[in-house]
Amino acid sequence: MNTPSDGDTSDHPVKKRKKYISRACTVCRRRRMRCNGQPRCQTCTTYDEECIYDPDHDGRKPATKQYVEALVNRVRQLEDMLAKRPENGNGGLTSINIASTPGPVTGPAIGASGVLRVDDDSLTHHGPSSAYMLLPDSAARTRGQDIKSSSGVSVLYSSNTLQDNFGSRQEYDISAISWNRHLPPDVIPNAEVHQEVLDIFFSYLNDWCRPVDELDFLAGLFASVTSSSPLARNAQYSPLLHNSILALAISRCPHLFAAPDETELPGNAGMAAAAFAQRARWLFEEEAVKPMISTAQGLMLLGSYHSVAGSLSLGWFYESMGVRMAQTMGLNADCSSLVARGVISPEMRIIRDRALWTVYMQDQLWALFIGRTPNITQDDFETPLPSIDSTIDAMPWMNHVERRARRKGRPWSSSSLSWASSTFRWTCHLMLLADRLHQALYRMRSRHNEAARQTVVSQLHLELGTWLIDLPSPLRVDSSRSSAPPPHIIMMHGIHRYLQILLHRPRYTQPHASGDVDRELAVRTCNVAAVEILHLLEMYDHCAGLRYATTGLINVVFAAGTIHLLDLVQSEKSSGLSMSRILQCIDSLQRMSWPSALAGADILRHMLDEWNPTSLARVSVGQHRSPSPPHAMGQEITGSETSSHNPEQSSEVERFLARLGWMPPVEMTNPGVESAAPPLTSMETPAVWEDFGDTLDMQGFQLAPFAMHDWNSSQSGLADTAALDRKFSFSLVNSC
Repeated sequence: MNTPSDGDTSDHPVKKRKKYISRACTVCRRRRMRCNGQPRCQTCTTYDEECIYDPDHDGRKPATKQYVEALVNRVRQLEDMLAKRPENGNGGLTSINIASTPGPVTGPAIGASGVLRVDDDSLTHHGPSSAYMLLPDSAARTRGQDIKSSSGVSVLYSSNTLQDNFGSRQEYDISAISWNRHLPPDVIPNAEVHQEVLDIFFSYLNDWCRPVDELDFLAGLFASVTSSSPLARNAQYSPLLHNSILALAISRCPHLFAAPDETELPGNAGMAAAAFAQRARWLFEEEAVKPMISTAQGLMLLGSYHSVAGSLSLGWFYESMGVRMAQTMGLNADCSSLVARGVISPEMRIIRDRALWTVYMQDQLWALFIGRTPNITQDDFETPLPSIDSTIDAMPWMNHVERRARRKGRPWSSSSLSWASSTFRWTCHLMLLADRLHQALYRMRSRHNEAARQTVVSQLHLELGTWLIDLPSPLRVDSSRSSAPPPHIIMMHGIHRYLQILLHRPRYTQPHASGDVDRELAVRTCNVAAVEILHLLEMYDHCAGLRYATTGLINVVFAAGTIHLLDLVQSEKSSGLSMSRILQCIDSLQRMSWPSALAGADILRHMLDEWNPTSLARVSVGQHRSPSPPHAMGQEITGSETSSHNPEQSSEVERFLARLGWMPPVEMTNPGVESAAPPLTSMETPAVWEDFGDTLDMQGFQLAPFAMHDWNSSQSGLADTAALDRKFSFSLVNSC
């Protein structure tokens, strides 16, 4: 007889094992049948009975002790919150937004600060969740003992010796040494051009956020190029920082790269700046292994260079790495214990604190500029506001021409004191307000409901007004000044007006409703701020020239342009004046002459063409549009050189403006707009777009009736609007 093999299961199919369930319904329990655990199990369906699951007969495992304790703890917390809630007048409990109503802050969380460790020749920070915070310092340090790097240059760098040599610039005459040791070869022709570029940086681009101390930088450069180490650096100088400074400053001075016939060659300046940026990127990995303050500051400036060049994504990338490097070195942590132990000097603590605020300031403006979450907020550091150094305030501010005369021993005179240290501190205070503004209005998931958000807007509006009122007299911009203020003071006021616009623009763009006091306040405040920005631009042009403007001024001007455009579309009475002001914003951006500024001017033109179509017949802005720089603002803006509309262009502009919150007018039928528009003379469009230079000065634009005033006449407007701001502050308090 043939018997089936073990593997033959054709006559005896394997019965599928049924799945066990944690509990059965009452019917299956009574009938002692298997329950499939469905909402209406098979047994109840067959016998047409009601399927009920008794919670008292649950076959699942009991909850763990830890889970029960967590639930009990959560219930206790909720009960405490209920007990602390105030009762309203009706005997009920007022509503509360738990996410937007934190408890009182009594101090940092237990162990939240972490530790600062001396790791070989640098400081590193680790938080309480890291095992590295338990490692001991590499060696015991005593006060006054410098930690030496392998190059022999002091890492924990004290600036005492530099202060002793202040004013004696011959001590750091870098023209007599190998100043180009860490630079790409054959880019800067001689030491004089190198010094001119540094003068432009320290005159116009440094004092508003103070990333570099000039004397310490020059002393560090002198020590580095005379050292036997190929990569000698310290807290105030590194080759990466050196190259980043040159890359950023060269974009402002194409005249230093002129042809033999003395014509400017913007392409040469652009290529030189790119060469220094490439060198800085090449140095990054070498310095990042053991980062120093100079490395972090160099990355921040490298990000600014890429922003100017139009590569926003790359600029954001390097800026973010600079913030992370600052956190790695613990610039956001309190280093008073290291000062007490003698590991670092009090002077080094001042340098570290100033560096943290420099990084924080630039990161906040970057976040607002690019529309992303900042990398560091005021919740992430415990560094106090920087102290004011009266010695730095008393230094004269010199433009690059005066610096050259001083260097060559020729007579020179400065028109004003710098007040750089005071400006820095007051700008830091402004950035704390910007941080709160960003968290309340420009986060994907706001912490506040609508009522709480309006309360924050009211508070910030009042604090911005108080900030302006409390400014010391030397930092004010009004008719009492006998001369134009230094550029960094003008930039500080530009940021203040920019924050006012960002605070109220969301309300400005909402539909108008009769009796809406908050919206009326938003419209008045934004319009005043936008006009003041134009006055500040005139002062900056009078003092330094828009070519030497800081990178952050681009977004300040653009924000003012959007407000003037809103006023043009929504107000029939001031359409001609609003048109003049928009064209002044476009002109200012073009005169800055960097790719990102030119791209901003192009965007404003597209917006003007789209939202004021009847002005095309008279203004024909499209005929004056220069080609957009490649890769500017992250993309190339391609458009027609005529006044005709491109549907794809229009849809892109519509999407951009929709993100700002307002809808386009269907048709502009106001006959007064055309007659009020300022006349424009014809201007020949350049055949080639130039990265830098003064060829894009928009000479054809006649800005009447809003003619460019002289500097003194603009001061009276500033005084009037400052008084108006104070009035707005009180009206906001009353309305809320």
